[in-house]
Amino acid sequence: MKHSYLLILLLLILPGCDDPSLDQGDTSGDEILEPMPSLVELSSIDIAENQPGNITDQIQLSYDNNGLIELINFGGSLNLTYELTYADNNRLIGIQSSGNNSIAYTINYPADEIVMSFTEGNTQIERRLFTDTQNRINRILEFSTDSNGNRMQSLDRRFEYNQNFNVTRINNFDAASNLISYVELDYEFNNNPFRDMNDVLRLLLFPDFVPYTRYLPLEQREFSLTSGNTVLLRSISYTYQLREDQFPVSREVTLTEMSGSTTSFEFFNYR
Repeated sequence: MKHSYLLILLLLILPGCDDPSLDQGDTSGDEILEPMPSLVELSSIDIAENQPGNITDQIQLSYDNNGLIELINFGGSLNLTYELTYADNNRLIGIQSSGNNSIAYTINYPADEIVMSFTEGNTQIERRLFTDTQNRINRILEFSTDSNGNRMQSLDRRFEYNQNFNVTRINNFDAASNLISYVELDYEFNNNPFRDMNDVLRLLLFPDFVPYTRYLPLEQREFSLTSGNTVLLRSISYTYQLREDQFPVSREVTLTEMSGSTTSFEFFNYR
Protein backbone atom coordinates (compact mmCIF):
# COMPACT_ATOMS: atom_id res chain seq x y z
CA MET A 1 0.00 0.00 0.00
CA LYS A 2 1.37 3.38 -0.92
CA HIS A 3 1.52 5.70 2.04
CA SER A 4 0.78 9.38 1.62
CA TYR A 5 2.25 11.76 4.15
CA LEU A 6 1.52 15.12 2.50
CA LEU A 7 -0.93 17.89 3.35
CA ILE A 8 -3.97 15.70 3.89
CA LEU A 9 -2.02 14.51 6.89
CA LEU A 10 -3.21 17.62 8.69
CA LEU A 11 -6.82 16.56 8.95
CA LEU A 12 -6.91 14.84 12.30
CA ILE A 13 -5.04 17.11 14.67
CA LEU A 14 -5.65 17.04 18.43
CA PRO A 15 -4.73 19.76 20.96
CA GLY A 16 -1.50 18.64 22.63
CA CYS A 17 -0.83 15.56 24.78
CA ASP A 18 -1.61 15.73 28.45
CA ASP A 19 1.58 15.36 30.44
CA PRO A 20 0.83 12.74 33.14
CA SER A 21 3.57 14.21 35.33
CA LEU A 22 1.46 17.36 35.71
CA ASP A 23 -1.56 15.47 37.03
CA GLN A 24 -0.44 13.93 40.30
CA GLY A 25 -3.66 14.57 42.20
CA ASP A 26 -3.86 15.02 45.97
CA THR A 27 -0.92 13.23 47.59
CA SER A 28 -2.13 13.82 51.14
CA GLY A 29 -3.49 11.05 53.37
CA ASP A 30 -2.95 7.33 52.88
CA GLU A 31 -3.84 7.17 49.19
CA ILE A 32 -1.44 4.96 47.22
CA LEU A 33 -0.51 6.55 43.92
CA GLU A 34 -0.01 4.51 40.81
CA PRO A 35 3.59 4.64 39.50
CA MET A 36 4.15 6.88 36.51
CA PRO A 37 4.30 4.81 33.30
CA SER A 38 7.33 5.03 31.10
CA LEU A 39 6.87 7.02 27.94
CA VAL A 40 6.72 5.02 24.73
CA GLU A 41 9.01 6.53 22.11
CA LEU A 42 9.34 5.31 18.55
CA SER A 43 12.81 5.51 17.01
CA SER A 44 11.93 4.34 13.50
CA ILE A 45 9.34 2.60 11.36
CA ASP A 46 10.22 0.37 8.41
CA ILE A 47 7.67 -0.09 5.60
CA ALA A 48 7.73 -3.03 3.20
CA GLU A 49 5.62 -3.63 0.09
CA ASN A 50 4.22 -7.06 -0.85
CA GLN A 51 6.79 -9.05 1.16
CA PRO A 52 8.14 -8.43 4.71
CA GLY A 53 11.72 -8.28 3.44
CA ASN A 54 11.02 -5.74 0.69
CA ILE A 55 11.72 -2.56 2.68
CA THR A 56 10.90 0.47 0.52
CA ASP A 57 10.61 3.30 3.07
CA GLN A 58 11.93 4.13 6.51
CA ILE A 59 10.79 6.79 8.95
CA GLN A 60 13.43 7.96 11.45
CA LEU A 61 12.72 10.14 14.50
CA SER A 62 15.31 12.28 16.31
CA TYR A 63 14.80 13.67 19.83
CA ASP A 64 16.30 16.68 21.61
CA ASN A 65 17.63 16.79 25.19
CA ASN A 66 14.11 17.39 26.53
CA GLY A 67 12.73 14.27 24.87
CA LEU A 68 10.88 16.27 22.21
CA ILE A 69 10.93 15.12 18.61
CA GLU A 70 12.97 17.66 16.68
CA LEU A 71 13.40 15.99 13.29
CA ILE A 72 11.52 13.34 11.32
CA ASN A 73 12.89 11.93 8.10
CA PHE A 74 10.68 9.98 5.69
CA GLY A 75 13.23 8.20 3.52
CA GLY A 76 12.92 6.15 0.39
CA SER A 77 10.30 7.16 -2.15
CA LEU A 78 8.70 9.64 0.28
CA ASN A 79 11.81 11.86 0.57
CA LEU A 80 10.42 14.27 3.16
CA THR A 81 12.04 15.85 6.21
CA TYR A 82 10.18 17.76 8.92
CA GLU A 83 11.92 20.14 11.33
CA LEU A 84 9.86 21.00 14.41
CA THR A 85 9.75 24.19 16.50
CA TYR A 86 8.36 24.40 20.05
CA ALA A 87 7.44 27.23 22.40
CA ASP A 88 8.96 27.45 25.90
CA ASN A 89 6.05 25.37 27.25
CA ASN A 90 6.87 22.55 24.77
CA ARG A 91 3.83 23.32 22.64
CA LEU A 92 4.39 22.69 18.95
CA ILE A 93 4.16 26.00 17.07
CA GLY A 94 5.87 25.42 13.73
CA ILE A 95 6.80 22.74 11.23
CA GLN A 96 9.04 23.17 8.19
CA SER A 97 9.02 20.46 5.54
CA SER A 98 11.68 19.96 2.89
CA GLY A 99 12.39 17.43 0.16
CA ASN A 100 9.53 16.57 -2.17
CA ASN A 101 7.52 19.42 -0.62
CA SER A 102 8.75 22.62 1.06
CA ILE A 103 5.98 24.06 3.21
CA ALA A 104 5.98 26.11 6.42
CA TYR A 105 3.14 25.35 8.83
CA THR A 106 2.24 27.83 11.58
CA ILE A 107 0.20 26.58 14.55
CA ASN A 108 -1.68 28.88 16.93
CA TYR A 109 -3.77 28.06 19.99
CA PRO A 110 -6.62 30.55 20.54
CA ALA A 111 -9.29 29.69 23.11
CA ASP A 112 -11.06 26.36 22.53
CA GLU A 113 -9.44 25.63 19.17
CA ILE A 114 -6.24 25.13 17.20
CA VAL A 115 -5.57 27.06 14.01
CA MET A 116 -3.03 25.84 11.46
CA SER A 117 -2.09 28.05 8.54
CA PHE A 118 0.06 27.36 5.48
CA THR A 119 0.34 28.19 1.80
CA GLU A 120 0.14 25.58 -0.95
CA GLY A 121 0.92 26.99 -4.38
CA ASN A 122 -1.13 30.18 -4.66
CA THR A 123 -3.73 29.03 -2.13
CA GLN A 124 -3.75 30.01 1.52
CA ILE A 125 -5.21 27.32 3.75
CA GLU A 126 -6.54 27.68 7.27
CA ARG A 127 -7.70 24.74 9.35
CA ARG A 128 -9.68 25.34 12.52
CA LEU A 129 -9.94 22.45 14.95
CA PHE A 130 -12.50 22.29 17.75
CA THR A 131 -12.63 20.05 20.83
CA ASP A 132 -15.35 18.57 23.00
CA THR A 133 -15.63 18.76 26.79
CA GLN A 134 -13.11 15.90 27.15
CA ASN A 135 -10.49 17.71 25.08
CA ARG A 136 -10.97 15.49 22.03
CA ILE A 137 -11.15 16.88 18.54
CA ASN A 138 -14.75 16.65 17.34
CA ARG A 139 -14.78 18.93 14.30
CA ILE A 140 -12.41 20.35 11.68
CA LEU A 141 -13.29 23.24 9.41
CA GLU A 142 -10.97 24.15 6.54
CA PHE A 143 -11.03 27.34 4.50
CA SER A 144 -9.12 28.08 1.29
CA THR A 145 -8.35 31.53 -0.09
CA ASP A 146 -7.18 31.82 -3.69
CA SER A 147 -4.88 34.46 -5.22
CA ASN A 148 -7.89 36.71 -5.92
CA GLY A 149 -8.92 36.74 -2.27
CA ASN A 150 -11.89 34.42 -2.72
CA ARG A 151 -12.46 32.44 0.49
CA MET A 152 -14.46 29.22 0.60
CA GLN A 153 -15.07 26.37 3.01
CA SER A 154 -13.32 23.27 1.69
CA LEU A 155 -13.75 20.80 4.55
CA ASP A 156 -16.17 19.99 7.38
CA ARG A 157 -15.15 16.82 9.22
CA ARG A 158 -16.76 15.55 12.44
CA PHE A 159 -15.73 12.70 14.73
CA GLU A 160 -17.61 10.17 16.87
CA TYR A 161 -15.93 8.46 19.85
CA ASN A 162 -16.71 5.44 21.99
CA GLN A 163 -16.14 5.17 25.75
CA ASN A 164 -12.56 4.00 25.19
CA PHE A 165 -11.60 7.24 23.42
CA ASN A 166 -11.40 5.49 20.07
CA VAL A 167 -12.81 7.16 16.97
CA THR A 168 -15.56 4.89 15.65
CA ARG A 169 -16.76 7.06 12.77
CA ILE A 170 -15.53 10.10 10.81
CA ASN A 171 -18.18 12.07 8.90
CA ASN A 172 -17.44 14.44 6.02
CA PHE A 173 -19.95 17.16 5.08
CA ASP A 174 -20.14 19.63 2.22
CA ALA A 175 -20.57 23.38 2.67
CA ALA A 176 -24.36 22.89 2.90
CA SER A 177 -23.92 20.37 5.78
CA ASN A 178 -24.87 17.38 3.61
CA LEU A 179 -23.10 14.13 4.51
CA ILE A 180 -20.96 13.14 1.52
CA SER A 181 -18.67 10.39 2.89
CA TYR A 182 -17.70 8.64 6.10
CA VAL A 183 -15.23 6.18 7.63
CA GLU A 184 -16.05 3.41 10.13
CA LEU A 185 -13.38 1.86 12.40
CA ASP A 186 -13.32 -1.33 14.50
CA TYR A 187 -10.82 -2.21 17.23
CA GLU A 188 -9.33 -5.01 19.28
CA PHE A 189 -7.21 -4.58 22.39
CA ASN A 190 -3.65 -3.42 21.83
CA ASN A 191 -1.54 -0.39 22.75
CA ASN A 192 -0.93 2.49 20.37
CA PRO A 193 2.81 3.25 20.01
CA PHE A 194 1.99 6.88 19.14
CA ARG A 195 0.05 7.55 22.34
CA ASP A 196 2.79 9.50 24.16
CA MET A 197 3.75 11.54 21.10
CA ASN A 198 2.68 15.18 20.76
CA ASP A 199 -0.87 15.03 19.41
CA VAL A 200 -0.43 17.74 16.80
CA LEU A 201 2.69 16.04 15.52
CA ARG A 202 1.37 12.49 15.39
CA LEU A 203 -1.84 13.44 13.64
CA LEU A 204 -0.15 15.69 11.13
CA LEU A 205 2.52 13.28 9.99
CA PHE A 206 1.28 9.74 10.71
CA PRO A 207 -2.38 9.46 9.59
CA ASP A 208 -1.88 6.19 7.70
CA PHE A 209 -1.10 4.60 11.07
CA VAL A 210 -4.35 5.94 12.62
CA PRO A 211 -2.40 7.34 15.59
CA TYR A 212 -5.16 9.48 17.14
CA THR A 213 -6.97 6.64 18.96
CA ARG A 214 -6.17 4.84 22.21
CA TYR A 215 -5.93 1.50 20.40
CA LEU A 216 -4.85 0.80 16.85
CA PRO A 217 -7.69 -0.31 14.54
CA LEU A 218 -8.51 -3.82 13.43
CA GLU A 219 -10.34 -2.59 10.33
CA GLN A 220 -11.52 0.61 8.68
CA ARG A 221 -14.05 1.05 5.89
CA GLU A 222 -14.43 4.14 3.72
CA PHE A 223 -17.82 4.97 2.16
CA SER A 224 -19.03 7.58 -0.33
CA LEU A 225 -22.60 8.86 -0.72
CA THR A 226 -23.56 9.52 -4.34
CA SER A 227 -27.10 10.31 -5.49
CA GLY A 228 -28.50 8.80 -2.34
CA ASN A 229 -26.48 5.59 -2.69
CA THR A 230 -23.83 4.41 -0.24
CA VAL A 231 -20.74 2.95 -1.93
CA LEU A 232 -17.87 1.15 -0.19
CA LEU A 233 -14.75 2.69 -1.72
CA ARG A 234 -12.16 0.62 0.11
CA SER A 235 -11.43 -1.28 3.30
CA ILE A 236 -8.21 -1.74 5.25
CA SER A 237 -7.57 -4.64 7.64
CA TYR A 238 -4.66 -4.96 10.08
CA THR A 239 -2.98 -8.05 11.54
CA TYR A 240 -0.66 -7.35 14.50
CA GLN A 241 2.36 -8.94 16.11
CA LEU A 242 2.48 -7.64 19.70
CA ARG A 243 5.08 -7.51 22.45
CA GLU A 244 4.25 -8.73 25.97
CA ASP A 245 3.14 -5.19 26.87
CA GLN A 246 0.73 -5.25 23.90
CA PHE A 247 2.63 -2.67 21.85
CA PRO A 248 3.04 -3.74 18.22
CA VAL A 249 6.29 -5.04 16.81
CA SER A 250 4.78 -5.14 13.35
CA ARG A 251 1.52 -5.25 11.47
CA GLU A 252 0.36 -6.53 8.11
CA VAL A 253 -1.88 -4.08 6.23
CA THR A 254 -4.30 -5.33 3.56
CA LEU A 255 -5.93 -2.70 1.38
CA THR A 256 -8.96 -3.86 -0.62
CA GLU A 257 -10.43 -1.73 -3.41
CA MET A 258 -12.60 -2.42 -6.43
CA SER A 259 -9.45 -3.07 -8.45
CA GLY A 260 -8.19 -5.72 -6.03
CA SER A 261 -6.07 -6.06 -2.89
CA THR A 262 -2.52 -5.06 -1.95
CA THR A 263 -0.46 -5.90 1.11
CA SER A 264 2.19 -3.95 2.99
CA PHE A 265 4.08 -4.45 6.26
CA GLU A 266 5.09 -1.99 8.98
CA PHE A 267 7.80 -2.66 11.59
CA PHE A 268 7.94 -0.55 14.76
CA ASN A 269 11.26 0.12 16.50
CA TYR A 270 11.45 1.76 19.94
CA ARG A 271 14.05 3.78 21.83
